[in-house]
Amino acid sequence: MGGLFSKKKVVWVPESEKLEDLCSDPDLWQAQESFRGFKMCNDGMILTKAMAKCKTCGNLDLSYCGLGDKEAIEVAKAIAANFSSNKSDGDPKQGTYKKINLSNNSIHQEGIVAICNALSPPPKTLFSLEEIDFSNNYAGPVGAKAIGDMMAKNRVMRKVSVRWNNIGNQGALAILGSLRPHHREGKLDIRFNQFDFDNDLDEWEQVTGIVKKSLGAGNVDGDDEGVVIGWSDTGIADVAE
Repeated sequence: MGGLFSKKKVVWVPESEKLEDLCSDPDLWQAQESFRGFKMCNDGMILTKAMAKCKTCGNLDLSYCGLGDKEAIEVAKAIAANFSSNKSDGDPKQGTYKKINLSNNSIHQEGIVAICNALSPPPKTLFSLEEIDFSNNYAGPVGAKAIGDMMAKNRVMRKVSVRWNNIGNQGALAILGSLRPHHREGKLDIRFNQFDFDNDLDEWEQVTGIVKKSLGAGNVDGDDEGVVIGWSDTGIADVAE
């Protein structure tokens, strides 16, 4: 799902682990917390209320949770609340979360847009989140544009994965065109999407130039320790040669 042939596997959660118990006191959350495999399509509010209040967790795994757009919108609200309520004197970054894994859910463009809006800081503001994984969802071109807009504004984000999201040509163009020099130390994974480089050739050539200028021509191909993972696999590198 998400991509053309990807498939979400079933993740087993012990019956003894209850979401209500795990979320009853978010002050007890560890630096790394995993809710992987909990099905939250009906009780996502239990989690998101705890997320908003948490002051201790930095790495949150929400993969394989059955999250849809409704739940993703609540996740976005919780992230925004975490950012606004966790500010420290002397630290320019707001929030506690540094890494969130949202892979292998059922989040479409509406939910992706909401989350990206929450991750887009106003001027002169830095959010704590450095990594986010959207792999194997349904961002599509509209969601991809939101991801690109967020990346352009967010100077802290260092790692973004949009594998298996059916972003197509226009989605890839939007994300790649958003890359800036501050992404030179980051990673962007665009593998396993649906690209057709025989179409939109002029736009591909323009974006290829922008990417190489922003990142440095020798720092693009993520398969050679550069920034964009999947650059060479898709054939983008050959477009403007």
